[in-house]
Amino acid sequence: MSRYRRRLRWNRIFAAVLVAVFAGTAVFLIHDSLNTLFPSATEEPSALKSTASSLPAEETVPESSEAAAPEASSAESPAEEASVPEPALPDGFRWLSIPESALCTSDLILVNNSVPFQGENPETAVVLENKTSSYKVKDSTVVLQTKAIEALNRMLDDFYARSGLEDVMVISGWRDPEKQETLYGEDLLETGKTDSTLVAKPGYSEHHTGLALDFGLLPKSDGFGRSYDGEGEYAWINENCGDYGFILRYPADKMEITGIEYEPWHFRYVGVPHSRLIMEKGLCLEEYVELLRDYPLDGEHLSGGGYTICWQQPEKTADGYRIAVPEEGDYTISGDNTGGIILTMKE
Repeated sequence: MSRYRRRLRWNRIFAAVLVAVFAGTAVFLIHDSLNTLFPSATEEPSALKSTASSLPAEETVPESSEAAAPEASSAESPAEEASVPEPALPDGFRWLSIPESALCTSDLILVNNSVPFQGENPETAVVLENKTSSYKVKDSTVVLQTKAIEALNRMLDDFYARSGLEDVMVISGWRDPEKQETLYGEDLLETGKTDSTLVAKPGYSEHHTGLALDFGLLPKSDGFGRSYDGEGEYAWINENCGDYGFILRYPADKMEITGIEYEPWHFRYVGVPHSRLIMEKGLCLEEYVELLRDYPLDGEHLSGGGYTICWQQPEKTADGYRIAVPEEGDYTISGDNTGGIILTMKE
């Protein structure tokens, strides 16, 4: 009987052990399945881990709200940034507002194969209807700005009084770009070249200004036309045109600068005293415009013929530009078509 009880006891112990083993195995399997299906809340998902690791150190979220709070403002506020000081004006000057168009209009604008004409079509008058009897005009299509016609009348009246010749003929004045394109194309066809040294490119011609003109001579009785060469009796015009506001625009020794061959018949109105200074100094217009940059408003001014001249860079404003002009006295302003303004003051 005792042996039987002992065997029964060992059977119960063995059964209990088996139950415990099976129970432990079941718990492990269930736990592993749950971890697979539902990751532990304590374990960061891989996406969050990679995001956190890619953040710069300075962007790391602070551990407490106190660390994230902005610093308290200083009891003393920083001084406000000083405003830009108003540009100083020379004594006796004031500000004058000008439109943007003023930078590319008036007597001294530079126009050549590198600097296009940027203004509007100028107001012109028919030369034939406003000329004196001392010269000829090709026809009623020749037009110029009125101030150029008035200066032309004075110059050729004096020439006639000296020489008795009245056969100088104005054959060309203002041209629109379409006409210039025709002339440019004709010259290329004639020369076989890809560019011209006799005719300016359309849009880049001085004739667009209404301040440039070409001379010819009245045909003789045989009907053959004659070109104007500025020699003989006519040399007086080329030598003295500066006294009337004109310059010989394309001198023989300036082709490398102007890009145009010598044209003794082509004159440009720039106004006195600039015409006198250009002719006296033996300059072309390109050189003169560059020279004036050496005479800024706040420096030494160029003087000549009872005038003082300076160059200035216009100051941009909300509605255009402004420049400095004298508070008293006569003055004129002209754009140079390269971004500057030329101020001419009578002494």
